[in-house]
Amino acid sequence: MSGLDIFLICLVCIAFIYVVGLIVCIACLFAFRDRLERRIAAMSVLYSEMKELLLSWKELLEKAGCRWDEKMTNSGAQIASLRTELKSEHESLLTFELLSSYEKELKRLSRLFPSVLKDNDYLAYSASLGDLEASYRRLIALYNSDQAGYEYWRTSFFYRPFTFLFGFRKRDRLA
Repeated sequence: MSGLDIFLICLVCIAFIYVVGLIVCIACLFAFRDRLERRIAAMSVLYSEMKELLLSWKELLEKAGCRWDEKMTNSGAQIASLRTELKSEHESLLTFELLSSYEKELKRLSRLFPSVLKDNDYLAYSASLGDLEASYRRLIALYNSDQAGYEYWRTSFFYRPFTFLFGFRKRDRLA
C-alpha cells in the first residue's frame, strides 16, 4: 500500500465521519424544530382557554353592573377578536402580554364589586387562570430548553453553513 492509498483511505474515513455527523446534526435540528412547533401549538391552546375565561369573567362583571370605560371596551373587543393560533415566538409574547394586561384590569375592576369577589364563578375563574398561568410557565421552561438544544445544533461550528443552507434560522427564547 502506497502513501497515497493510505491518505485517500484516511480522507474517505474523515469524509464519512463528517457526513454521519451532518446527518445527526440535521436530524436533531428537525426533532428540536418539531418540538418547538408543538410547544407553540400548546401555547395556542392555553391562550384560547385564557381568552374564554377572561371573556366569561367580563360577562360576570357586566352582570354585577360594571360600566366599561373606552379603554376597557377597546381591550375587550381586542380580546374577543384575538387570534390564538400562533406561528411564532413574537406572536406568543404579544398575545400573552395582551391577555395578562386584560386580566389585571379585570382583577382591578373586580375589587370594586364585593358581590363579584364572593361569587363562585369568580373563584373558579381565578383558580383556573392560576392553573393556566402555571401551565404556561412550565411550557415556557420546556420551550426555552428545546430552543437551547436547537440553537446548539444550529450553531455547531463544522455544520453551520449546512444548517443555514437547509433553512434552520434563529429561534427566540420566550420570557
